[in-house]
Amino acid sequence: SRRTGAETTMSRKFVADALSPPNMNPVEFKMDLEDVPFDPRRHLQYEPPTHVKTLDFKDVPFPYSPEIQRNFPGIAYTRPFRLLSDEGTRILKSIVMRYKDAHLKQNERNKCLRGLGYLSKWVRDFTFNPE
Repeated sequence: SRRTGAETTMSRKFVADALSPPNMNPVEFKMDLEDVPFDPRRHLQYEPPTHVKTLDFKDVPFPYSPEIQRNFPGIAYTRPFRLLSDEGTRILKSIVMRYKDAHLKQNERNKCLRGLGYLSKWVRDFTFNPE
């Protein structure tokens, strides 16, 4: 029997290989080496969400059971969940505060700190850490 597009999409894994970090910085970005290097054992504290919410507002247990994986509509969102330890949060906040005035791009509606992975080795190592 031939599979439909939806069946094919649902049978795929929704995980991709990690990207490699850039091997060079743009000229206008000088990377700082923080006093404390990123250490996943100290700075990560991943606590996954217990549920996700589909776009029709149904709570779905997470991680997904095989039955949910077969029938999942394909997109959902979560409540906030923990990723960093208290120490990791403190370090990331200090890095953001250090660069917010010099590199904050803003318009009438939002503010966005761009290029932080080019400015901070800690942020780059955090971003590209396989754990």
